[in-house]
Amino acid sequence: MLASVAGSTDRAESAVVAEPHERAPTIAANHYRRPDEHEAIALSQFVKRATFSTCERHPVRADKDESYAMMDVLNAARPGLGEAGHSPR
Repeated sequence: MLASVAGSTDRAESAVVAEPHERAPTIAANHYRRPDEHEAIALSQFVKRATFSTCERHPVRADKDESYAMMDVLNAARPGLGEAGHSPR
């Protein structure tokens, strides 16, 4: 059963809260960590090798729209990885 946090004016505090048995692991917004050197290299290698076929084989939904969205995110990550010195060629 879901319940709202009562009496809260802060946006983060007014979020819907799930009962403990309903909670899924989440990462709080704006609390992402930067990858270390090894992780950045591994991500760069994955981005370099990932193709549209990769995205077609691993969607959450079985439609082409999600595959295109996944490919868009990979393409968006390439410049940032390059700027960080991990250029996926």
